[in-house]
This record gives sequence, structure tokens and C-alpha cells, in this order.
Amino acid sequence: MVLSVACIIPTHGRPSDLRRALDSVASQIPLPNEIIVVDDMNDEPTKQVVDSFQGVGPTVRLVRPGDDTVRRSAGTSRNLGASVATSEFLAFLDDDDYWAPNYLSAVAGVLESSEVPLVFAALSVVNNGNEVGRRLPDLGLKDSDVVSINPGVTGSNITIAADLFRQLGGYDEDLPVYNDLDFLLRCLETGAAYGVAPTALAYQVTSGAEHLSSRSARRAAGIAKYRDKYRHRLQAADSRRLRRDIAVANRFHDQRPHLKAAYLVITLINSDLLDILRFLKRVSTKRTADYG
Repeated sequence: MVLSVACIIPTHGRPSDLRRALDSVASQIPLPNEIIVVDDMNDEPTKQVVDSFQGVGPTVRLVRPGDDTVRRSAGTSRNLGASVATSEFLAFLDDDDYWAPNYLSAVAGVLESSEVPLVFAALSVVNNGNEVGRRLPDLGLKDSDVVSINPGVTGSNITIAADLFRQLGGYDEDLPVYNDLDFLLRCLETGAAYGVAPTALAYQVTSGAEHLSSRSARRAAGIAKYRDKYRHRLQAADSRRLRRDIAVANRFHDQRPHLKAAYLVITLINSDLLDILRFLKRVSTKRTADYG
């Protein structure tokens, strides 16, 4: 790997998940130049996991926010990791996700051949050990294409030039969810060229109650915060999609039945035919993660 790459992993009290993520990074050929784990909980089990990887490859640097740092979101940890990285490129990986062994080599190949400052890899969505979807952003997307639709960019399948990251000011730390979409939108607003790496695969794990893609009042409020940030540029279709997403998030498992029913109605009203067909397919296969 000619380019220098830092892998930045924000972690939040999930040592077993972190071990899996670090295992996947340690399996890369070649290895990244830097591995930076940002632990926002000052967690001893996390430190033990990091210590166990010392001597395997590049030093795994454990970074912890100072006592005066307010943890707002995963973006806070990503930004902190980026601030101490010295490599030319930053590759992000969430602690509960992991990479295929060829991930970095495939991404580096696109960076070198296309001479772009930004690469998106393919994303495999995994739930309870099963792949339930695979996504790869299209080439040629404009910022107007992604105001309310994430084409498949997360904190685990994006590699970006450190200079561009700092020019953008990093992730919006005030957004608890949709910060990936917000970051993508701001990247595209700059007009920066990007590449896609279809042979590089990041696995996004959506199982577990603490995952931010799980439906909850917190997630609904976070989507509403994103909507309010971009209200000035939302088209009618964008507003409808975000209303749908907020309603979906509000249909969590212990929501009161009459509210759950009301949010289902709001969801369907704000869904197009393709959305509804996807919902019916999920119902038929008992995979109702979105609307069920």
C-alpha cells in the first residue's frame, strides 16, 4: 500500500464487538499505517482488548476524551480520532462492524487508480448473522440526490483524504443519528470527486438493542433534528421520506399500541409504492426491521 491510511474505530463499551472489528483490521493485507481506537467510556475491558493487539501489526493507539469533553455522538469520537491521525487518508470502522480481509487493498486500489480523495466501499447489512441486504453507492451522485436518502454510506465503509475531512470540519457532533448522511451530503456539496470500491466489503451489523439503527424515541428525535437542520432545502419528496423515517423509528417494541398503530398509518401515508412492496416482502419473510 503506497498510500498511508489510518483506521479509526470509535467504541462505546462493547469489548467483544471491538475485538471482532480489530481482528478484521489485523487481517488486512497490507495493514493500515495506524489503528486508532477512541474509547469514550474509559472502559477497562476495552483497554484489555486493545492491549491484546499490541505487537500484532501497527501499534493500536487508545485515545480517550478528556474530562471536559462532552460526548454528543459517534461523530465526536470519529473527530477525535481524526485529530490525532498522521496518515494521508482516514478509514472509519464502527466497533460493532467489521471488514472483509481485502477491504483496504481494494479501497487503496481505487484511491490510486482514480486519484480521488474519497472512496465508498460496498456494504453488507447483517442481522443475527444473516446478510439481509447489500448496498453500493452509485457513481455521479449529487448532493440533491442524498438529502433524504442514504445510498449506503456509513461510518464503516468510507475512506477520505485527511485534508478533505478537516476542510469539512469532520462529522456533526450534534447529530446522534443520520450523521453519516449529513457527512455524505456535505462531501458532495464540495463537488469533490469520489470513487466506489465494489470488491471491498464492509459488514454492518444491525442486531442488538443498543445499535443506533434500532427503532426508538431517541432515533426518531435524532432524525427530526437532521430534518430541522436541512429544512430549508427539503423538497416535498424529501419531507415525506423523513416523516416516514421518523414514524418508523417511533414504532419501537414497547411503544403504546394506539401510538404504534398511528405511526404505522403515518408510515404508509408517506411511503411510495416501492416502499410498500418492500414492506410486504419483509412481512412475508418475517423481516420487518423497517415497518414491522
